[in-house]
Amino acid sequence: MIDMLAFGPHPDDVEICCAGTLLKLKAAGARVGVVDLTAGEMGTRGTREIRAAECAAASEMLGLDHRQCLDLGDGHLREDPLAELALVRVLRELRPSIVLSPWGVDDHPDHEHAARMVRNACFRSGMARLDTGQEPHRPRALLSYPGRREFSPSFVVDIPPFWERRMEAARCYTSQFHNPDSTEPATAISSPDFWHYIQARAMYYGQLVGVRYGEAFHYEGTLCLDNPLHHFTGPDAPVDPRQGRPA
Repeated sequence: MIDMLAFGPHPDDVEICCAGTLLKLKAAGARVGVVDLTAGEMGTRGTREIRAAECAAASEMLGLDHRQCLDLGDGHLREDPLAELALVRVLRELRPSIVLSPWGVDDHPDHEHAARMVRNACFRSGMARLDTGQEPHRPRALLSYPGRREFSPSFVVDIPPFWERRMEAARCYTSQFHNPDSTEPATAISSPDFWHYIQARAMYYGQLVGVRYGEAFHYEGTLCLDNPLHHFTGPDAPVDPRQGRPA
């Protein structure tokens, strides 16, 4: 069983967008995993084999308890019942409590399709009459992480102690990022400025909650607070960045 399972359209998406949260939960004793929907074989840079080796290195860096690639076709993700059934089987096998998914608004069609596929699969996985030879399972929460488009976050996870490790894991995908000696075509993420953007975004989300680096998530629903007094005044109370004190 996995406590938190992150789905990525391609290898490197999870590392770029939300790996700090996986590292933080892993350090707290949780079991964490990643499922890549494709092998990234249609990418402008690198090859299937190179990206697989990079993915293995990043997975080791993150200390993942599980990683697999469903190989559903880079550039061809669709809300197809058979493809979504592959996700259902994974959900029923790993039985995650929390699922992380790409945000549904993105420049890359694979990211938008992946978001809808994961959402559909999380629901279908709980349907008792959908027979896969496995017990039904519906995750307790589906959370979205931002890709190339931002959103107003439902909450932010503070990740300063895990920032450097998170960046090391993302940089394992050397074929995808800036290399002055590369002869492959340039892409949006191979720009030397890309890492500055990633850091700036994490710092922006972090400052919203009074920390140096943060990862944002969107939850389609209303979060329940068991004890508002404890939440806002207890030892883990959120910080008001305007005052430098508990909100």
